[in-house]
Amino acid sequence: MNRRTLLGGLGGLLATAGCIGQLTPGSAAIESKELTAYDPDDTFYDEAPGVRDPPKIAFVEAETQVRVTGKLFVGSSACNKAVLKEASYNRNTDTLRLTVGSGEKETSGNFCTGDESSDAYRAITTFRNQLPQTVVATEEDGGTKTTAHPNGQ
Repeated sequence: MNRRTLLGGLGGLLATAGCIGQLTPGSAAIESKELTAYDPDDTFYDEAPGVRDPPKIAFVEAETQVRVTGKLFVGSSACNKAVLKEASYNRNTDTLRLTVGSGEKETSGNFCTGDESSDAYRAITTFRNQLPQTVVATEEDGGTKTTAHPNGQ
């Protein structure tokens, strides 16, 4: 057998080995994730849970989405905003973990105000085939943690 053919075949097999499990029906692999931050001037700000309340987790089965909304302290209103720190899915435990915290605004420049601001946020995670069994949402400003299950258990 030609050695290059063998190595090429093994390389192709190894390159796709991790993907096979993700392509099986029933897999809850993440298709997309996004977070939108809202400052106190936005209408959505008042609709989000309070700064000391746990984040709210909603399952939208028709769109295979998990939506997490909340509000947290971010730091300076001129320099900081709510950002998605982590969005990971563990197939073995069928768990989505989301962590929202504070990050820098792209347009903050060199001047930051001394105020303590809060942002409301909406994080949307879309899955390929089905929703995860468990979602753990954490806000880094105080370690608030909320766990939810699609079937309400």
